[in-house]
Amino acid sequence: MPNPNDRWGTILVVTGRTPQDVEVAARVLAFSSDTLGDVPARVVGDIALDPRKPYDAPAFVPTDRVVRFGDLFSTSELQHQGGVPLSIDLPFRLPPDMFTWRQHAFPMKLQVRTPAAVAFEREGARLDLLLNSNYVQSFSLANNLMWQKAEAYLAGGQNSALAFDGSLPPWLLFGGRNQLSFNFNVLPIDRGACRRVNDLFIAEVDANSTLDFRNSYHFATLPNLAYFAGAAFPFSRLADYSQTAIVLPAQPDLAVTGAYLDLMGFFGSATQYPVVGIDLASTANLAGLSQSKDIVVLSTVDQLGAAKGLLARTAYDINGQTIRLGQKTLLDGFWYLFQDKDDGGQHNKAEPVLNAPIANASLLIGGESPYAAHRSVVAILGDHPVQLQQMVASLRDRESIPAVQGDLVIKNGTSITNYRNAHRYTLGTLPQWIRIEMAIEKYIPILVVAGLLGTALLVIGTARWLRNRARRRLQRNLPEEDKPLDN
Repeated sequence: MPNPNDRWGTILVVTGRTPQDVEVAARVLAFSSDTLGDVPARVVGDIALDPRKPYDAPAFVPTDRVVRFGDLFSTSELQHQGGVPLSIDLPFRLPPDMFTWRQHAFPMKLQVRTPAAVAFEREGARLDLLLNSNYVQSFSLANNLMWQKAEAYLAGGQNSALAFDGSLPPWLLFGGRNQLSFNFNVLPIDRGACRRVNDLFIAEVDANSTLDFRNSYHFATLPNLAYFAGAAFPFSRLADYSQTAIVLPAQPDLAVTGAYLDLMGFFGSATQYPVVGIDLASTANLAGLSQSKDIVVLSTVDQLGAAKGLLARTAYDINGQTIRLGQKTLLDGFWYLFQDKDDGGQHNKAEPVLNAPIANASLLIGGESPYAAHRSVVAILGDHPVQLQQMVASLRDRESIPAVQGDLVIKNGTSITNYRNAHRYTLGTLPQWIRIEMAIEKYIPILVVAGLLGTALLVIGTARWLRNRARRRLQRNLPEEDKPLDN
């Protein structure tokens, strides 16, 4: 219907007789494969949705099978026409918890089509592969038998696909957004002023090229807010967020509601799938909150209420308008003294004692759920509703995202400070042999010292045993020893 307050605007009304009807109408609007028709109103019936599986979000490259480029990118994305140098950039996303042992590279079968062989200089022609703007390797476009075939049979046209075996080093891959770049470094042949060759070339990455991330596992050490900022992880494990619960104030105002809708938009963009499985609960009463789900708390500090208990297994206490590093027991305090704050280099200005006022600031806190092991809690808090909106907006700000890491982020205006102090927990499974190697590798210095100490004790023990044995042999009184020797 027309917007009475804006002659250029239109109002879309999604409603029903019951809350369930409204939910059905919204679901049809989100998942309908066709338009609803050129009608002023339409009554719709519910649609059936298949249960989602972990890591099947459309945004993520599958890691359980070989994937064709044609399944990830459109034909227009795989081609580029223009002058030299030619470049094709292909963005893709990976689950943040993708884990590989011993840093084995991921294989890539590459097929490319280049400009016609007779149209540009063969000497020095190459294809450069870059991953996230980092050089990986080069492929020669000259020293290939396909050139001879191209010149013999396809002169003046585009040649056949050239095949290369490449690999992607795991240390250059990010959890979340990545980009593959193919730079075709070719120069047109100079045939003189009167015989100019068209320098508008076409380069293409064939749709049958493949990526293979099967040599990986899903395993992550949490909390890590960088995963949350980069891909809404671990909540995005299921594309519909059916294992996620959101805790909101009992009476959210417009600003809090706006922050919630912005957060849902962030969640949907992380998976490229509508957010339809979220459960909602109130900070005033957590009785209906499922204890088997990951939890997001979105609230101002003064409305936190019973949801304050959801932060019980984080490293921090919210006391009024103050956040402090919580050391509730002697054991907790002892643990904090010996924790590894530099794990992964993800800390900034971390202090043994934190006691900071929450004034014109927003907080992002990560930790393990108090209800179930290996489940996560992320709290987005602020002293004013507008601070919640600013923190959610930071999750989409490319300049702010690198500073969102650790288990606590404090945002004051444009300043972002992060900390890492919380107890760590893991998500995912690894083969037992990898766990054993990881444990051995983690304690190599101790094992070396223990080995040296054991060797020293063995040497000392063996020397004493040999010395005692020699002494006993010398002290033995054999019957024939005292008799004189016969001449």
